[in-house]
Amino acid sequence: FPSHDSDNFVVTKGSGTCDYLIIAGGGAGGGTIWYSAASGGGAGGYLSGNTVVNSGSTYSIVVGGGGAATTGDTNNGNNGSNSTAFGLTAIGGGGGARYNINGASGGSGGGNGGGNGGTVGQGTAGQGYNGGSSTNTNYGSGGGGGAGGVGQNGYSTYYGGNGGIGLASNITGSSVHRAGGGGLS
Repeated sequence: FPSHDSDNFVVTKGSGTCDYLIIAGGGAGGGTIWYSAASGGGAGGYLSGNTVVNSGSTYSIVVGGGGAATTGDTNNGNNGSNSTAFGLTAIGGGGGARYNINGASGGSGGGNGGGNGGTVGQGTAGQGYNGGSSTNTNYGSGGGGGAGGVGQNGYSTYYGGNGGIGLASNITGSSVHRAGGGGLS
């Protein structure tokens, strides 16, 4: 299905098991201010597995879009949108924070803003990981969490942490990493 679209999965003949990979839209990164690196947005929630589909059934598929980019240095990044299929919901990624603000929670959490040292965006259990943090001694913001790992912490005045790693899937026939968190380095 194309990105940011909705459609139906129609089973016209026979019942059986269907493999799925559902990934929500990722969160946008936060704005920068002064010389602080922006925090990274969290990856969209990642769900994979299989489910039974029945002949004659129609399953609604909704593909969530990424969070809208921030329009200024004093704004947080926007959360991504949820994706749904087969009665399951992958949660949109948390937006990254601007300077001195906490990251947003989501499928994977957004990083928190430089200079804060406070709360990072929390990931959703089974879908993604927390964003990274900064410390009170620097302005480097945290990277966004990914489906396979936490976002890295900011490591200097000007540099934010890398995003958390995604997860590999071979649902399309070859192994590809998907749902990595956003970061700056």
